[in-house]
Amino acid sequence: MTERSGIPAAHPDWLLRRAEGPIVWDTREDWGGKVYSLDGSHPQVQQWLFDLARRVVQEWGYDYLKIDFLLWATAGDAHYGGLTHAEAYRKGLAAIREGLGTEAFLLGCGAPLQHAVGYVNGMRIGTDVDANWGGLQAPARAAALRRFYHRAAWLNDPDCLVVRPPLAAAEAQAWASLVALSGGLTLFSDNLPKLPHDRVAILQRTLPVAPVAGRAVDAFAGEPEVAPGLVAGTEVYRLGGPWRFRTGDDPGYGRREYDEQAWEPIAVPGNWEAAGHPGYDGYAWYRTRFTLPPLPSRPVGPSDGRTVYIELGKIDDADETFVNGVKVGQTGEFPPRYRSEWQTYRRYAVPDDALNWGGENVLAVRVYDGGGPGGWWSVRRERPPGTWVAEGAPRWWTAALVNWDEEARDVAVPLVGLGITGNKFDAYDVWRNAPLPDLTTKLAARLEPRGALTVAIRPTVARPQVIGTTRHVVQGAVDITDEAWEAARRTLRATSANLDGRAYAVTIAVPRGMRPGVCKADLPCTVSRLASGHVVLKWEPSDGRDIHWEINFRQGTGVRRGKD
Repeated sequence: MTERSGIPAAHPDWLLRRAEGPIVWDTREDWGGKVYSLDGSHPQVQQWLFDLARRVVQEWGYDYLKIDFLLWATAGDAHYGGLTHAEAYRKGLAAIREGLGTEAFLLGCGAPLQHAVGYVNGMRIGTDVDANWGGLQAPARAAALRRFYHRAAWLNDPDCLVVRPPLAAAEAQAWASLVALSGGLTLFSDNLPKLPHDRVAILQRTLPVAPVAGRAVDAFAGEPEVAPGLVAGTEVYRLGGPWRFRTGDDPGYGRREYDEQAWEPIAVPGNWEAAGHPGYDGYAWYRTRFTLPPLPSRPVGPSDGRTVYIELGKIDDADETFVNGVKVGQTGEFPPRYRSEWQTYRRYAVPDDALNWGGENVLAVRVYDGGGPGGWWSVRRERPPGTWVAEGAPRWWTAALVNWDEEARDVAVPLVGLGITGNKFDAYDVWRNAPLPDLTTKLAARLEPRGALTVAIRPTVARPQVIGTTRHVVQGAVDITDEAWEAARRTLRATSANLDGRAYAVTIAVPRGMRPGVCKADLPCTVSRLASGHVVLKWEPSDGRDIHWEINFRQGTGVRRGKD
């Protein structure tokens, strides 16, 4: 509730307050001045909220309503009638829900979660997403940790599916895979007319929302926190400070020989506003000195796989980091091309010749904050899970392996750990639209930095079967229906539904000794046989109608799939 609404002046008894007076959460001219919160336990507030919600749907014509900063409704020293914070919060939500009626969709945000059950249709279950690799990670982690709410208490909202640059295509595909596999709300916030064609195609493969509730396999796997610290293989050299700080900017502050002893001390982590600089936006520097032991007995560097990294944590908004005067990394952009990456964990490779083993070293971090809290605010990694799986149709899974790191990584995930049992499986690379070698006990891959592999997995059978299509990320959940094998006719048939008018392809796994014949369909299709023995059916762009199709097979030469 803002000042210019007139409500705070007309009804001061409706406002939540502390001993010193009504609580002012913020002052935003674009919102209407000072921002207050209402006491949901007050009967007159409940009636006002009911009337407002009813106006929203009946007069303004909205059927979707999002309410943010709901936690502000649970503050104050007391509530009307002696109700608790939770009771007052639920009273207010109940009034809004009743005013909206049963058909409008109510999305909660910034909310105490469990106390909203029964009143909201959807719930933001994490922080805001940003269109950069670091900005995807907190929402991804929240989607994993709070998946148990999804389709039980409400529909989870992991925040917007963003695919625009500066995200690389592989990064956008990774986030699209996780949102699609979660089965949560899928909301776009990119400027769609300005998106490159290939990014629009990524979004198209997430609609409609698949009716699944995927899970992260390693959601609760922990890892030691090392920031701020220097990491060489398994050895960690922690940087304990003391930390020195000053506002302003000068290139000399990054040099090894600069003397920062006159700077003020500051705690790390923590926003600089809490350290005596309220409201400050702009440039600032952190410096500290640390001593390393003598050089390890064997070389440290790329030659032995023990590259040294400095791990800092998260900095709001942009930084560039120097070790002994050598720039080792930068995250975000400084003015005039300012770009925030306040959620990104900083981890930089340090050239071995930049370090002074057996002596003193200097770390200097230049920071720019473009608004709101600023500075070195967290040292926690909070890495999201790297393995996700959803069952789009009975025994037809889609799994995503994500590499959140800056270096390539070899992974091997046991299929039983994904809840997949059996002896042999057909596999399909979702984003490459290509079959993969058969799987037996594990899904193994080399993941590129900031990359992902999204794979459809289906038990191998002694007949042809669909293993993947170009329509949707979650295979088996959206477009393939009524799939059946007619043994007497050696014919596979199915219906491809929920098509969107784009060119469309279906990949079929074929047992050895069988070759494709003729494809019959409502629309003309072409048949191709890959070197692996898989068969691909293709359709040109159409009007999006359902396609009923069938393809027959004949006995071949008995050559094994993959050795044609």
